[in-house]
Amino acid sequence: MSTENPGTSLAVRAPSALAIAPSSPDELFKMATWIGKSKMYSGIDTPESAFTVMLRGLEMGIPMSVALTEIKPFDGKLSVSARLLESQAASDPEVEYFRLKSTDANQATYVAKRKGHPEIEHSFTMDDARTAKLDGKDNWKKYPKAMLRAAAAREHIAASAVSRRLADLEDALGLPPEGAPRPAR
Repeated sequence: MSTENPGTSLAVRAPSALAIAPSSPDELFKMATWIGKSKMYSGIDTPESAFTVMLRGLEMGIPMSVALTEIKPFDGKLSVSARLLESQAASDPEVEYFRLKSTDANQATYVAKRKGHPEIEHSFTMDDARTAKLDGKDNWKKYPKAMLRAAAAREHIAASAVSRRLADLEDALGLPPEGAPRPAR
C-alpha cells in the first residue's frame, strides 16, 4: 500500500503460533477483564468495552493487540482507525491499491482500484464535517486532519463494500458486470 505517510501503515498478517487466542467466550471475557482493569489501552477502561473491541477484532481477523489499539468505543459505537481500515482494504486480494491521494486542514481524498473495475475516489471535507455536526466534537477540534482522513477512509470503504456486495450479487445471479453488454431479451 502506498500513502503519503507510509510510516503510519499497519500490516495485517496471519496470527503467529505465539498469538494468544481465547478458545471460548468465557476465556475472551476473562482476558477482557484483565485488559479493562489494566487501563493500558486508551479509551478501553472496562471489561465490557475491552470484550466488545476484542470481539470486533476477532470478527475482522486481526490480532487482539491491534484491535485494542486501533478500535475504540466512541459515542456509543466502535470506531475503527483509518490506519486499520487502510490496512484491511490493502490486504484484500481484490484491491489493486487503496491510498491517500491528498490531505490538508480542509479535506482528505482516497483513491482505490479493484481488479477489473475503474479507479474510484472519495473525499471528505470540513464542510461535510460541519453538515454532519462533527466539527464541534472534541477529537475534531484537536485532530481535524486525522479525523478527515478517518472519515474519508470510512466513507470510501463503505462505498466500496456496497459496490463489492452488488458485484458479488451480480455474480451469484449470473448477471454480467456493470458496463458489459447485456443479453437481448
